[in-house]
Order: sequence, then C-alpha cells, then structure tokens
Amino acid sequence: MTRSPHFVLLALLGLAATAGCGSARKGAEYAARASLADPGTAEFRNVTINTEGVVCGEVNGRHKQPGVTGFRRYAFYSHTGHFLIEPLAVTDTALSEAALRCRSPTGGSPAGSICVDLEKLRLARIAHNEFERRHGYDCS
Repeated sequence: MTRSPHFVLLALLGLAATAGCGSARKGAEYAARASLADPGTAEFRNVTINTEGVVCGEVNGRHKQPGVTGFRRYAFYSHTGHFLIEPLAVTDTALSEAALRCRSPTGGSPAGSICVDLEKLRLARIAHNEFERRHGYDCS
C-alpha cells in the first residue's frame, strides 16, 4: 500500500506539533519549578496548551513566599519563554486595615514603614488583577 504525499505531510506535521507541545510543557514545568523554594516538591495538575502555545496549569510545592501552600495557577508563553505565576490575592480588608494604620498615630512605629506596607499591598493588588486578566484571556 502506497501512501499519498498529503498523508505523509500530515503525519509529519502531526509529529512536529506533538513535539512542540512536549517541549512547551517541559519549558512550563522548568519555569514553574524555578519559581519554587524547593523545585523537587512541584506537583502539577490541570495542564493545558492552547493553540498559540500558551501552557496553563496549576503548580503546588514549597513556594518562595513563607507560609504559602496550595496550588497556584500559572501561564507559560512558549514562544517567548515568559512565565507568570499567580500572585497572592490582597483582600479589601487587608487594604483597609493598612490604610487605617498608615493614617493613624503609630505609637512608636515609624509611620513611613507602615505606609510603605500599604503601597506594597496596593501594588500586589494591581499585580494580582493583571494576572487574572492575562490568565483569563490566555487560559480560558
């Protein structure tokens, strides 16, 4: 039985696509492991690859932020090597409490350091919102 040139071409394209997905997934796992305090603790779940080569999933392990455990979402852009991991969420309560501490007399604590913490929380909220936007667009 002879195969048509079109069949051979489609088979080769299928192999190339599969190889590309495998390397994209491996790149995503490498980047996700590098974001952990202990790369050997990485567990992965819900990993998908969209048609543009963006690998989305969740990783669990010992994270670099102390006390943070549980699965966190990520996106790996295989065409650029860019990696995003879900930042910690900042609640409205945390922001309100930090704002109150910043505006009130501090009783010995330098007010400047409390206000710096407030600014860090605001920036963390912005980073989390941006992650949500990007992840929602690329991974849904």
